[in-house]
Amino acid sequence: MPISQDLVFTLGTVFFVFALLGTIFSKDKPPVLTSLCFALILTIFGFTYVTLGLWMSAILTWINALLWGFLVLQKKFNLKFGRRRQDLVR
Repeated sequence: MPISQDLVFTLGTVFFVFALLGTIFSKDKPPVLTSLCFALILTIFGFTYVTLGLWMSAILTWINALLWGFLVLQKKFNLKFGRRRQDLVR
């Protein structure tokens, strides 16, 4: 596949990664099943990109899948990411 197609998928995935960062830093998280489904589907997409020779897209899609998996951990184990404002004042 041409490099231009890999570039389009890569840029789109970069946008999704940055958009997901807001959810990671937010106290509100999506349901666990939603996050698990996204992580699983994105992992499959990554392997599909590899079979097409779209390596950059695959790597960034797997990073995106890992972030969705991190959301699962945050929701399931009530993990906090970063410091709360009250902790910074003390």
